[in-house]
Amino acid sequence: TGHILGLPDLYAYHGAGPHRFVGVWDLMGNIFSSTDYSAWHRLKLGWLDASQWTCAKPTGITQTTLTPLGISGGRKGIFIRTSNTTALVIENRQKVGNDTGICRQGILVSSINAAVDTGVGPVRVLGGTTAGCGYGVRSDAPLKLGQKLVVGRTTIQVVGASGRNRTVK
Repeated sequence: TGHILGLPDLYAYHGAGPHRFVGVWDLMGNIFSSTDYSAWHRLKLGWLDASQWTCAKPTGITQTTLTPLGISGGRKGIFIRTSNTTALVIENRQKVGNDTGICRQGILVSSINAAVDTGVGPVRVLGGTTAGCGYGVRSDAPLKLGQKLVVGRTTIQVVGASGRNRTVK
């Protein structure tokens, strides 16, 4: 169904580890032990609108509280443009909705590259390991409260938690 809606394959066409790009974090990356569509794909499908996203400033600090992807309403993602064809996308994945089976909750960071073809990793989850935490490849990628990830000149840190909501700076 995702192909009919115009979404790319997020599993690898060639090489070792077919699920190495996004692991279980998007149905287009692993149909065997997947969660749901990512916030990025939900935006592309029109299931989320621009009011549910924060576009980070080109310089300085942006701080936003994200509600879990599996709960209706609220802010769902942060978009950080890194070039004309690349970006970082940040979303909150908690054990709700189609994510009830995940083994690690928290802030998921993905890189987006519009210049990369389907099957070659146009979307890649950052962090985590090829073994994951028991639910599949990269299932241990979400950041917990206090953790941070540095990608180029951008630092992403989980600075707050209130119930299932997470504040990201």
